[in-house]
Amino acid sequence: MRRLFPIAFVVYFALLAGCTPDAGSPDFTSDPIRFAPVEDAIIQSGRTFTSMFIPRGVTVTSDGNLIVHVEGEVLIEGELHAGGYLRLGSEESISITGVVRSMPLEPEDPDFPEGIRIISAEEITIDDGLLDGGGEIELRIGDPDSLNVEPPPFDWWNSLPETRLGIGHEPKATAAPLRCIVVSGGTIQPVEESAPTGIHGIDGGPGYAGAGVRLTAPSIILGEGATIRSQSGGPGGAASSTAHDDIDIEAGEGGRGGPIELSARDSIQLSGSARLVTGSGGPGGEATAVTNDRIEAPVGWAARADGGDGGGPGRLRLSSGSVPAGLQNLRITIGDGGVGGNAFAQGGDGRQDCNGRVAQSGGNAFATGGDGGDATGNRITLFGWNEPAETPLVDGGNGGAGGEAIALGGRGGRGNEECSGGGRGGVLGAFGGDGGDATLVSPFNDEPYGTGGDGGPGVFRGGNGGPGRHACICPATEGGIGGEGGSTVEDAGGGSGGSGAQPGNAGAAILDSAGNGGWGGQGAFPGWKGSSGEWLGSEEGGVETLAPSFEDGLVGVLCGERARAFSGDFLLSHDSSPPLDRDLLGSGGFERPIRLQVRFTCDAFPETGEETTTEISIESSGNFIRVEGELTASHDAYGFSLRGVGDVAGHQNVQVLFEGSYDPVRLALSGTYTFGLNGTLPTGIVSYTIDTKE
Repeated sequence: MRRLFPIAFVVYFALLAGCTPDAGSPDFTSDPIRFAPVEDAIIQSGRTFTSMFIPRGVTVTSDGNLIVHVEGEVLIEGELHAGGYLRLGSEESISITGVVRSMPLEPEDPDFPEGIRIISAEEITIDDGLLDGGGEIELRIGDPDSLNVEPPPFDWWNSLPETRLGIGHEPKATAAPLRCIVVSGGTIQPVEESAPTGIHGIDGGPGYAGAGVRLTAPSIILGEGATIRSQSGGPGGAASSTAHDDIDIEAGEGGRGGPIELSARDSIQLSGSARLVTGSGGPGGEATAVTNDRIEAPVGWAARADGGDGGGPGRLRLSSGSVPAGLQNLRITIGDGGVGGNAFAQGGDGRQDCNGRVAQSGGNAFATGGDGGDATGNRITLFGWNEPAETPLVDGGNGGAGGEAIALGGRGGRGNEECSGGGRGGVLGAFGGDGGDATLVSPFNDEPYGTGGDGGPGVFRGGNGGPGRHACICPATEGGIGGEGGSTVEDAGGGSGGSGAQPGNAGAAILDSAGNGGWGGQGAFPGWKGSSGEWLGSEEGGVETLAPSFEDGLVGVLCGERARAFSGDFLLSHDSSPPLDRDLLGSGGFERPIRLQVRFTCDAFPETGEETTTEISIESSGNFIRVEGELTASHDAYGFSLRGVGDVAGHQNVQVLFEGSYDPVRLALSGTYTFGLNGTLPTGIVSYTIDTKE
């Protein structure tokens, strides 16, 4: 029945000395009210049996919660499944070599979900068996009639003294036979690796606490390969909102990891490679706040998003009347703090609507990454003895990493006829979450362990000033001044690294095209450049620049009687077949770079006041035909419809059309270039897409 490896037999037998002797497989055949199915069966809750025997290969199930009282011995070699929580009590011994499982329920209490409770008046033995709990798991030597009496919650750490070691004392004398909980080669753990996630919404709910494991008996024995593992905390609920309004949201914090408590009145004995693993803290929820353009207001909508903090790991308590025997055989792993949730906040772009003499300002954006869960405090607490001579292996207990914060400030509105100046860019506040602390000290040797969590990065994007009014459509006028770039708030940037035996790294401030001044508008008199926003953030974790940031804009370009030209890199793509010319088109669909020259000519400032037009021509050194026409004003750019005639691929007088738009701020041009209008190309019309190469 009990499978013992020969190498561990002597040690294991010695550990069992003083416990109630194993009675072997009980004889249920003579008992008419026994529970002893020979094939898969359904069990009803609330029943009392004289004995229980579930043989190997047999699965007994209950559709919902299961409460069973047994007057005699319980032996489970097969499987016992409850559809909810499971409570099993016996007035004699309970032996489990198979599987006892409670299915997770929709938790009612986010802190103390019910799972498995097993109470024996004599002895509980888990020998290569598995306890899989949907919630808290409790094994206790005591009165089986107390099955419905709720155990004290796992909140003992809230009232612990600062000391890590209790007052030593001798084992208590007892007249009653020594009774034990024995776990040899078995595993006790929750079904799910982590507890349920908090509710998602505009504000996220907290993650559920991880289920813990409690063993309470006069003596506790952990044998070869015994593993007790509690559950990690559930992730915090995500928070998200997209609206035509100011937004302020906060994600839920991660649930704390499940604790483990071994409480023995007399002794705890260890052998082999026993392991105790407490649950890690749940990750904080992510927060995403995105605002849309603000239509009638002085500034664009503002967005604030706070990621949830990571939960703390589960704690461990060992309590006995004497120093545990065989501590060197024990491995203790304390769970890590949960990572902080990421945060993304996007302020709305300002519009061209006037606010005084300038366009509308961009919306502010404030993002704060969640802090990583701390792994500090009395995570391992010993009661009942002075500092032991033997030291187990202790690891884990690392602080959680802080969450990333991304603040995307709204762009200031473009200048227009009514308000020539560009709007100010939105204020930027990105605060990476702080890494969790890991200032844990092993109570066995007073040595620190655990690494502090890394601080999360703070990412700054946008918040750029809007461009001033462009006035190169004839008759040209004065270009508008560029808008001021948005500044950061003080101390924004990456989060601090957590403390620990090895401290975590501070998060970097990452600048990605942020806080730049707007370009001055093009015109008869160039518009002045907009000034950059001010960088007031922290440089604790360093500052990394991915794209030019917090720089002044460029002075506007003069337009006038002289022709103005620029050359740009463009991407040419098409999917026509057959191709016009292998050198021109390649074979089949493709995408390749080309270089075009764009030229503007304006008959500007005629004294008669006669309105003229701005002409544009585009040509290439390759096989593309020169096209020309007029540039017309549109909302955010200039549009064009350009035509030309030329020779291509051995064909003469081929008519072409290039329709698209030109953005004078980015010097970006895009559109569709079409060969063979009006049947001038025998192979038919062939079109290309041309875009400015970023």
